[in-house]
Amino acid sequence: MQIFDLIFDRTAGDVSRGTEKGFYRHGDLNRVRAAVLDLRERLSAAGYLLPPVSPLTEWHENDVPRRSGIEELLRAVRLFDGIFAGVRPSSGFPASADSLDWRGANAVEEFLYRLGRTEEAVEDGWAYCGEVNAGEVY
Repeated sequence: MQIFDLIFDRTAGDVSRGTEKGFYRHGDLNRVRAAVLDLRERLSAAGYLLPPVSPLTEWHENDVPRRSGIEELLRAVRLFDGIFAGVRPSSGFPASADSLDWRGANAVEEFLYRLGRTEEAVEDGWAYCGEVNAGEVY
């Protein structure tokens, strides 16, 4: 499952040392894109009504990430806000592509991670509370 590949432990040291986590590249953007698409599919299958999103850009190694593609990705992530009570973007969530730094990248990916974990917990609870058999005749 894509949701557990998310990275949200970046530090200022990663940026200053130029480590892999210190840069946001095509692979990082595609990881977030995949998590968004995976969550949308899982939540829709579970009956949650989600507003439509424009097709999300798939980035390639030599692409220069465009502001418009990053903005669209951030909008798609923000659409999950309010799906589950108590699972909200943190205060570090970037307001725009221009404010996407290491803290913002952590906030985006942690929000998606928390949504994925919550969706799993809700789904796991269905069988426990009898939702799986609701309406069946014995």
